[in-house]
Amino acid sequence: MEAAREEARQKALEGILAAGEKEWRALAEWLRLTFPEHRQGHSINVSATADAAMQMSCTDEERRKLIAMRERALSEALAVTIEPPKPAPATARELGEG
Repeated sequence: MEAAREEARQKALEGILAAGEKEWRALAEWLRLTFPEHRQGHSINVSATADAAMQMSCTDEERRKLIAMRERALSEALAVTIEPPKPAPATARELGEG
């Protein structure tokens, strides 16, 4: 029975492929019947989530050093000043001279 079924499948496939050379709908129907993702109304939904938590522990001495380093970095960052851009000189037209 299995051999007869496979032979019929092969014969049908040959017929569909031959028809597909002249008519694209035959190949479209073959795709629809063969692959679920080509069926109308069929959808594949994939959802993935990941949750990673990292815990870090340190001694009181290490914590004090980290706090001091942070404070130093913040104070140095605040000490840096950026000069605002200087305005461009006015043209004669802007001054009403031209």
